[in-house]
Formats: sequence, C-alpha cells, structure tokens
Amino acid sequence: MNMMKQYLGNEYSENHLRNFCLYWMKAAGGRGDEWRKENDLDCLYFDEVPATLSHIFDKDSLGRYFTGDDGEVETDAVEAWIKRERLEMGFDRGIIDKDHVRTLVPGLDPYEAKWLTNEEEISAALEYMIDFLRSRQDRLEV
Repeated sequence: MNMMKQYLGNEYSENHLRNFCLYWMKAAGGRGDEWRKENDLDCLYFDEVPATLSHIFDKDSLGRYFTGDDGEVETDAVEAWIKRERLEMGFDRGIIDKDHVRTLVPGLDPYEAKWLTNEEEISAALEYMIDFLRSRQDRLEV
C-alpha cells in the first residue's frame, strides 16, 4: 500500500517531489502528527530530502513559507521548523543552513538529480539513507 497516497488522499499526484512537499506542509500545520509518528519512514523519498532541505532556504521556492515582512527567508523560522520536524541529521556538523545540507552522494548538489549507476554512488546513497533513518528514529524516540 502506498502510505503517501493514503496520507495525502486527493492531494496525491504522480509528482513525488510535490507529494513530499505537501507531506511536510501538512505536518507544519499540525495535522496528522500521530499518523506521521507511525508512518514517517514509509513516506520519505530519500532522493528528495536534500533538495527539500535546500529549497527551504530559497525564498522563491519552499522558503516562501518562512519569509518575514521584508520578503526574505527568516533563518530562525527555518531552523525552528527543522528542529520541530527532527531533521537536523540532514545537515553536516549540525550547522543548519543551505551550505551544510548533506547530499545523497558526495559531490552531488542537493538540487541535482542523477541516476545512480556505479557501486560507489549506490553505496554512498545507501549509507546516507541508513544514517538518516537511524538518526531520525533516535530523535523521534526522544
């Protein structure tokens, strides 16, 4: 069963990035917190985590949900959201900013999509996913 489709209902589409963003926006509104606690890991598209974490710092993208009166992204609001959603493990050395978003594969820009075709890239992506899942699970259990 597609858990993302179940969670989003009529808002679900074949655009996985759109679904992922809707998933987090619903959560920001405080809806579905209990459901998310049980099913979060079923709904994560790991290739989109770095892109999403980058886009929230861009006022012309997901950062528009974190802008202040001056139209600029309020980094304190972004950081608070990251901590509330327990996504700190998506950043290198615990520094929550666009320049420290952990990439799925070393050397790959978070905005960049790429088919992983060699063993080294696939291994790096799997290590990212395992580390992310373990770290997030630890944070969710706190």
